[in-house]
This record gives sequence, C-alpha cells and structure tokens, in this order.
Amino acid sequence: MRMLKILTILAVALLAQGCFVLSIHPLYSEKELVSNDNLPGTWTGSDDDKGFWTFEETEKNGYRMTVVEEGKSDGLFIAHLIQLDGRYFLDLYPEEPDSANEHFLSHVISAHSFWLADIGQDTLRLASLDYDWLRDAIKAGTVDIGHEQLEHFLVLTGDTRELQAFVVKYVDEAFEDFEEVYRVK
Repeated sequence: MRMLKILTILAVALLAQGCFVLSIHPLYSEKELVSNDNLPGTWTGSDDDKGFWTFEETEKNGYRMTVVEEGKSDGLFIAHLIQLDGRYFLDLYPEEPDSANEHFLSHVISAHSFWLADIGQDTLRLASLDYDWLRDAIKAGTVDIGHEQLEHFLVLTGDTRELQAFVVKYVDEAFEDFEEVYRVK
C-alpha cells in the first residue's frame, strides 16, 4: 500500500492525495550530477503492490523513470541524481507526453520535485520534501526561501543555489518519512 501512495504522488495525482512541494527550478547544476550503478532497474513495494518504477540511464547524465500503476497511464519522468554534502537526492521532472493536446500542454507548467535517496543494491529508500514541515517553518519564520503558496501546493521559486543550500541545511528535518521499495530486476 505504501508503494501505491508513492506512485500516486509521482504520477501527479496530487490534488486528490494531499499537499506537495514543487519547484520551478532544478536542484542540480551539471557539476552535482552523479550516477549510481544500483539505481537502474525495476523497483516495487511489497508483494501486494500492483505498481512499479523503472529507472533507465540516458545519455544526458540522467535517468528516464517510468511509473506504472495498474489501470492507469504510465508516468514518465526525467530523473537526475545529485550528491550534496555526501547525500543523494533525486530531482524528478515530468516528461512531456507524446499524445497530449498541444493547446492543453501550452497551459501546463511542469515542475521539479525533490527526494532524498538512500540507494542500496536491492533496497531504495526515498523521502519527499515534507509539505507540512516546510509550510509551518515558513509561517514561523525559521525558513526563508522564495515560494508561492497555492491551494494544494507549495511552489519553491528560489534558484538552484538557494535550493541546494536549503536542502543541505534542513535535510534532517525536511525529509523525514522514508518509504522503501525493493528491486524486482
């Protein structure tokens, strides 16, 4: 069930599932991009989960991530793995769909999401940026980062350097709830 929750978030069914933190700028610049031989492959939650993720390396120092949920269209993402202060982060960005209406696409703004990643040979642990923690920290004045509050989203507007400084400084508070997925192949 935990995997379905993650897949739902990643498939951008966010409005129905709760609040989420997005960013208009990436968390990476070219110099932070890294690869990890353990990331490519197919990952899923427990045996009763019907969804899975597949990471495939691309030529552009990144990954193509496919999110599959039973009965739904695949979610395609461009994923970049970066290392900041000795910790791995995934920056996910939706890939433009091939079949969407051009007029519709001209009204959609894609955004980045950030995930703290602990990558093992057969276990992948991911934690998303905690919406409630960040919203409360901004309200309390303990975190100062460019943002816009929308109905179900907090959209970060800071540039890449500001975002990197933020995640390094607050990594232990802002990324707490890890979910585990396991290698299928």
